[in-house]
Amino acid sequence: MDFRSRATSKTIYTAHAISKAQELVLSLTRPLQAQLVPLHDALHATLAEAVKSTSPLPTFATAGVTGYAVKAGGSSKEVEFAPLDAGVDPSKLAVDITANNAVKVVVGGVMPHGSNAVVPMSSVTENRTLGAGGFDSRPESISIKGNWKDGDNVRQIGSDIAEDQEILPSGHVINPTSIGLMASFGIFLVRVHLQPTIGIFSVGDEFVEIGEALHNRGQVRDCNKTMLNSMFTQMRVACNDYGIVPMNSRLIEEKFAEACRKNDIVIAITAEANQADDDEGGNVVKEVVEEAGKVQLGRISVLDAEGTTVTTCMPSRGAATKFGPRPSIRENGHSPRICFTVPSNAAICPIITQLLIAPCIKKMRGVEGNDCLPVVCKAVVKDDLAQHKALTVLHRVNVKYSGGRLEAKSTGDQSATRMLSLLNANAVVMVPPGGGKVKSGNSVDCCLIDSGLGGSVEAMGLLGGGEVKVAVSSNGFASSGFLSGVANGVANRVSSMRITGKPSQIKAAGGSIGEESEEDLARERVVSVVDRGFGVIAVPETLAIPAKSAGIVLGGGAPVPSKVVPPPVPSKVVPPPIPSKVPPPIP
Repeated sequence: MDFRSRATSKTIYTAHAISKAQELVLSLTRPLQAQLVPLHDALHATLAEAVKSTSPLPTFATAGVTGYAVKAGGSSKEVEFAPLDAGVDPSKLAVDITANNAVKVVVGGVMPHGSNAVVPMSSVTENRTLGAGGFDSRPESISIKGNWKDGDNVRQIGSDIAEDQEILPSGHVINPTSIGLMASFGIFLVRVHLQPTIGIFSVGDEFVEIGEALHNRGQVRDCNKTMLNSMFTQMRVACNDYGIVPMNSRLIEEKFAEACRKNDIVIAITAEANQADDDEGGNVVKEVVEEAGKVQLGRISVLDAEGTTVTTCMPSRGAATKFGPRPSIRENGHSPRICFTVPSNAAICPIITQLLIAPCIKKMRGVEGNDCLPVVCKAVVKDDLAQHKALTVLHRVNVKYSGGRLEAKSTGDQSATRMLSLLNANAVVMVPPGGGKVKSGNSVDCCLIDSGLGGSVEAMGLLGGGEVKVAVSSNGFASSGFLSGVANGVANRVSSMRITGKPSQIKAAGGSIGEESEEDLARERVVSVVDRGFGVIAVPETLAIPAKSAGIVLGGGAPVPSKVVPPPVPSKVVPPPIPSKVPPPIP
């Protein structure tokens, strides 16, 4: 390409809404090829084929609790054998259980021959003989409380998973639990979709690297590229940083071509994407992408991000030079490459990245359909939100659950370059055009953004005025799941939810949760959210325990006392008495 004689770009593109732009990006993207990878390298990858069990689980009858293995029936048994630890094969020790004897087993231990039930330790009294050396360490017999039947506390062969049963479907995003499940069957290689690679660079004479001094007025440090790099690292996506390119068409072309050869996704951060250029002058970056490929999206109807573009481009090897052979091209990569130009406004750039680029990454990873998109929920705004006459405004908000509903509070000044507006934001309200205001108290759609930007998704207002705060711990953009404990506004990509404690009816794509009793309400509360994209994402952060609850359990943790009473502090500290005379040492 020769840019020296080319006229400036005069193409006028139709502005698309964010939803249409997302549909377009997903239609242009396909899952990458599949390959076998070691299990320990497969975290967050997407299965390209279903995984089946290689054997039943458990493979032998095991004890479901620690206790005594017995033949069901009778209330007294002789203890004839040493305790059986986990991993011990009772058949090699000639252990045979009859109606009159028993042997102690640990949970997960092999059931000895002849036994068909396990009596837990809480229902057993061990009888020991007092000898010359004290009580014998091993009881002579046991007395059993209760009536125990055949099969009680025994996990039979294949009771969890049958042989050749599908344990993980194609399209499942591998998390630590699924890695453990596959490891239990001895599976050490899995077929997953390739992970995409991203090439990113900033374009503009105003940018300097973060470690450099600002020598001239008008220069700014390149915080956007640094921020996006960290976000992609959090996603476990390989990101190649191509630095800063001056506003020179030839240099931009060279960097663009290099990034296309080696990456599936190319991102150029430029101030030219902040506004639509219309016909008022040239757009150097857009000229490059127009010449290099096909501009699929040339404009979006979003304030301070109108010039965002999406281009498809086939990589070119280029020519050999005296300095070396022709450059290589990434094998098995996405064809064509998906190239984005995103605005350099610091408060807008990461949001556009999450709304458009993150779905593209997920689709390349093998995530299907709308599961690639961020979660959208309904919330009541607490502040008036200003509208633009013709464009959608991305208003950063903090969403909390309060008073039986989700409430969205503005993060303040919404200037496009004000990063502080992102610091406590966990959602974005897409304020429609209109020129007026969305009044406080109205219900609006909130698009949840990743906590990696600084905010956290919180579940608030549980149990009569008290509150439990649950922070979302996500894997980059991988987890878009939201709250459990929210009866309304839960997006349809939540595959399973569980809440024990508050009488409510919660419906999601994975099923429904019925009414809970007041006894459960007083006893415990379990909050668990599972996103079909990337596993369980709710983890406890802080607890403010209401006085009326007996305890709260988050994610299966230990109950937290409803009221913590600090030890009394004496009003006056009295020092210990000092003896008038030190007694002589005892010989």
